[in-house]
Amino acid sequence: MVSFIIIGKNESSHIEKCIKGVYDSIHYADIDKYEIIYVDSNSSDNTIDLVKKFPEVSIYNIYKGQSPASGRNLGAKNACYDLLFFIDGDNVINPDFLKKAIEEYHNKSGVFFTGPHNNSYFDKKTGKTFKKRYDLTNSAFKTATGWFVIDKKTFDSVSGFDERYKKPGGEDYDLTLRLKNSGVRIKYLEEIVSTHYTILYHHPRRLWKMIFNRTQLYARPLLYRRHFFDKYMWPIIIGREYTLICLIFCLILSFASDNMYVLLGYLVATFLKSAIQKNRPFYEFFARIPYYFLRDITTMLGFFFFWPRKPQHVKWEKIK
Repeated sequence: MVSFIIIGKNESSHIEKCIKGVYDSIHYADIDKYEIIYVDSNSSDNTIDLVKKFPEVSIYNIYKGQSPASGRNLGAKNACYDLLFFIDGDNVINPDFLKKAIEEYHNKSGVFFTGPHNNSYFDKKTGKTFKKRYDLTNSAFKTATGWFVIDKKTFDSVSGFDERYKKPGGEDYDLTLRLKNSGVRIKYLEEIVSTHYTILYHHPRRLWKMIFNRTQLYARPLLYRRHFFDKYMWPIIIGREYTLICLIFCLILSFASDNMYVLLGYLVATFLKSAIQKNRPFYEFFARIPYYFLRDITTMLGFFFFWPRKPQHVKWEKIK
């Protein structure tokens, strides 16, 4: 019936509650045929040892060519059942979502299901944890994130995730865009998919890390170039890249008018973008301004000059 595919790397803090959440959902939805597949990306902590505590869980380890895309594809390749539920190791499934997705699937109302999720953020500076609902239908990203339910034949019809996305953040949007263009409609359910345990997406440390480890190059310029003429892509670009659009517009005006002061308009845009991040410490305001500038520059240059090599041949082993 359902193949649960969990991916992770160094998820020792969350992997046990993730798997327990899968079992809770199985019992709640009264599923009698299922399998749980965990695909690890060569963790350096004790994540795999923790997963071994669950006898039913099949464990695979990718030791060359690791990425979220290759991990999910490997799990799907070894899955036996009609429905695939992709989940990350730092997520805990909401049982109501799985039950509703199965009902909708049996009623033939869809083959691809997702919904809102709760981000559970931990702030190391304050030591506090808080939740924030992320609703896909109200965002610029009218796509699925990395956790969703899909019919296996539908997933295979577009050859799964594109493993050219070697970093997280672009492969899930790319998959959804290709599915949309093949005529597959996403069914957005009201039920929360899962709780995602993470750190703030706009935390300066996380933002700068995403630039220097090249995550932004895969999640932005590579994604935009591959789907530049896609009608579903432009709402995403406009919704998330208004400072980049402002930079391009100011550069054109500056050269056309031979007036460099026009670029001050871009500076104002970055200030405003930093200022609208609510409930964040004041010092982060100044950390985000240079980040937005560097991100916009790398996105603009990466669109023309970032051409990643073909993905490595994935090498993996089955642990149990």
